[in-house]
Amino acid sequence: MPSSDARSAFDALDNQAIRLKQRHFKLSIDDAPRSIEMADLIAQIPLDGRMCHVRDAEYLNWRYCNPRSAYRFLFWGERELQGY
Repeated sequence: MPSSDARSAFDALDNQAIRLKQRHFKLSIDDAPRSIEMADLIAQIPLDGRMCHVRDAEYLNWRYCNPRSAYRFLFWGERELQGY
C-alpha cells in the first residue's frame, strides 16, 4: 500500500482531475492506464534500428497491475490520445 505521503499527493492529483474534467481540458488524470491507446501511440514512434522492448497493450496492462503500487496517468488529447 502507498504511504500516507504518497496518498496525500494522489489526493491532490485526483482533486485536480475533477477540475480538469469540469473544464473540458485536453489533459486528464486517471488511476488506470489506457493501454490500447498508449500502445497505439507508442507504435507511431519510428524505429531507429536499435533493439527495444515490446510495449504493446498486453505489456502495459502487466506493467501497471502491481497490487502493491498505486499509479496516476496524465493523458493528453480529447478523442484520440496524443501523449501520456
